[in-house]
Amino acid sequence: MKIVKLMVVLSLLFGSIALSAEGAHVVDAPKCVGCKLCVPVCPTKAITMIKGKAVIDPAKCVDCALCVPKCPTKAISKKK
Repeated sequence: MKIVKLMVVLSLLFGSIALSAEGAHVVDAPKCVGCKLCVPVCPTKAITMIKGKAVIDPAKCVDCALCVPKCPTKAISKKK
């Protein structure tokens, strides 16, 4: 967990780490119940709510995965 936090801090200090779209996390909209538990844990503010569903901006996502364990329905996963 310390490594993840360090990666997030470094990416915020030096700009977003260059990640391909495959490296970002995504939300499976049908599984999302709109609880918003993932939103406050995102250090880069990549998660927003649109029409009651969480949406992750791949340009802002630093692939830290802090949102994954917060999701009660397992709607967030690594993009394939």
